[in-house]
Amino acid sequence: MAASALDAAPVEIGVRVPGGGGPGNTGPRDPGGGGGGGGGDEDHRRIPLYQLGLTLALISITTLFIAMAMIFYARSRVSVNWQPIPRPPALWLSTGLLLLSSVMMELARRALWRREWFVYRRRLLLTSFLGFSFIAAQLLALTELARKGYYLRWNPHASEFFVFTGLHGLHVIAGMIALIYLLLRRGKNWSRHRMISNLVATYWHFMGLVWIGLFAILLNL
Repeated sequence: MAASALDAAPVEIGVRVPGGGGPGNTGPRDPGGGGGGGGGDEDHRRIPLYQLGLTLALISITTLFIAMAMIFYARSRVSVNWQPIPRPPALWLSTGLLLLSSVMMELARRALWRREWFVYRRRLLLTSFLGFSFIAAQLLALTELARKGYYLRWNPHASEFFVFTGLHGLHVIAGMIALIYLLLRRGKNWSRHRMISNLVATYWHFMGLVWIGLFAILLNL
């Protein structure tokens, strides 16, 4: 009789785990959130460094052109060998092209914020094309001056004009290289691509402002 009672009520022995609801997990705890989770934090740490580098570059460029403008103004007050040169009409064309490229760059950046990659890349390509057109118009203006007999030597006004436009053109070419870099990168890391695009846009707008200042000086002197 006792044996049959034991057979009818088998005893289950198990380990009780606090929390209930199923078997416990005795394996090692995984504090991570999956692979590739630290890229965003790394990008956020790099942003201040990139911004600092751009700020230092813009300060040095500003100092350079301010010094050149002061030299240009001081030399224009001395009439020895100073022969005012005509302003080539191509300068107006190049100025309009650079301002239009700045507007297009801003539209491209806004498209990137909306993650419209096709629109962003198309507007970025138009910005690059306008940048190339600006350089071509500047070369056309310099060629026109050379054809009229205004060269880098002998006339301080002409030499300052060539130096102004040449140095600014080199800085614009540097910005165009950055634009091409953005075009060639698909932007798998959207946050990083947006960060770099913002820095390039800031530089591009800055070069537009620099040229407006130089253009005003060249028109008045």
